[in-house]
Amino acid sequence: MIIIFIFLFIFYILLFYLCAIDYLWIVCIGGFGVGFLSVIQGGCPLRNYVMAAEGNKTAITYILGLAVGAVIFHLWVVPFVKSLGL
Repeated sequence: MIIIFIFLFIFYILLFYLCAIDYLWIVCIGGFGVGFLSVIQGGCPLRNYVMAAEGNKTAITYILGLAVGAVIFHLWVVPFVKSLGL
């Protein structure tokens, strides 16, 4: 278990330094949005994918909303954050 944690920690550090720092705020805002709305909905996105495959209408709505939200985030929020110079 500890080996997996160490591997994931090293992978995270490498990924952080390989990614452009310009997009760090955008990633944080998007991650917070998905996480916050997932908590309100009642589960993580993977759980909702599984429940959607089982036919749960709430989960299907969540997946569709996630896709639409990604498009809206990319078209409006990302340019707004970039215009702020963060």
